[in-house]
Amino acid sequence: MKLFNILFLAIKASEYEFLKYRHEIDSVLFSFFSSKTELRHLKLYEPHFFPQRAPHEFYFKGRNGFFHIPFKLIFYVRRHQPDVLLIHGFVFPVQLLSLLLMVKKRPKVIIQHHAEKPFANPVKHLFQKLAYAQADAYLFTSGDLAKAYLDLRIIPDKTKIHEVMEGSSQFKMLNKSQARELLDLASCSLFLWVGRLDVNKDPLLVLEAFKRYKNMGHDFKLYMIYSGNELELRVKKYLVDNALTDCVHLVGKVPHTELESWYNAADYFVSASHYEGGGIAMCEAMSCGCIPIVTAIPSFIKMTGNGRVGYLYEPGNVDALSEKLASLEHNNRAQMSINVRAQFENHLSLPAIGQSIEKIAASLLNK
Repeated sequence: MKLFNILFLAIKASEYEFLKYRHEIDSVLFSFFSSKTELRHLKLYEPHFFPQRAPHEFYFKGRNGFFHIPFKLIFYVRRHQPDVLLIHGFVFPVQLLSLLLMVKKRPKVIIQHHAEKPFANPVKHLFQKLAYAQADAYLFTSGDLAKAYLDLRIIPDKTKIHEVMEGSSQFKMLNKSQARELLDLASCSLFLWVGRLDVNKDPLLVLEAFKRYKNMGHDFKLYMIYSGNELELRVKKYLVDNALTDCVHLVGKVPHTELESWYNAADYFVSASHYEGGGIAMCEAMSCGCIPIVTAIPSFIKMTGNGRVGYLYEPGNVDALSEKLASLEHNNRAQMSINVRAQFENHLSLPAIGQSIEKIAASLLNK
């Protein structure tokens, strides 16, 4: 089987380090395919930027325009005639349509969802429907995330939907005491937030719940690691106004490599997200055995095994989160941490994802 892994997003210099990391993840993921699978990664890059090429990685000049057609990439696919195309995202319909129109031999097409939602613009929606309805399989972290695509007939057949995590982590479960010592953190219960400070992530709801948790007399520390700062001023004001600066610490942005120590040092990963396509930060936390306390949204429900290895609460419901926090003193934290790591290995790890994708691709070729 010859499989081409295609990203139509034209890489900018500012995004290269992040996408380089994601490629390293992909490379490990696809290493779990059988030796019979020939794999190539096809990607676009913006003019005047020349990324360093990794093994099995092929770059073509392009740009990020809705109607931009990457002819060189398309002709490469046409010349090499792959059996399967793994296309990332639902937001490149013109590129996908152009490719399918120009290839000599129609390959099987798998689309992987990456948190994007259907276009609201009617013209873009029409192209989206024309292009993606032709796919042979669709990968979503949770099948429930495909509902909007099914309702709009972008996906015409729900039997083609497969539940496969959109990304993973190479972090390991390490000694908690050593991780805390490395970061000079306290020995009390530690909670960790990793994500943007925006409306979707709802950090103010989390702070309200932890204000109540503090008023109950609990000893804890909440560390917030973030990059986007849409609500940063409001968060800082809330901490001061509610006397939380002694137990809630705004860390800000840290190098990605340091996150492994943070996840291992923390007891719990906290999220109040209203929507996530896959929740990479949560996946990384689970790879370190960090227990999730997260909203009951489709991706998180799936990732936690319907709450079997974590705590789920209704999005936007501060009372529900407060109740979950209050119940923590009765749990077996060490055993839960082990269960979280096992859930990650069985369903969210690179071997689990790689084997699932190869099995789906092979099944398409056998039809």
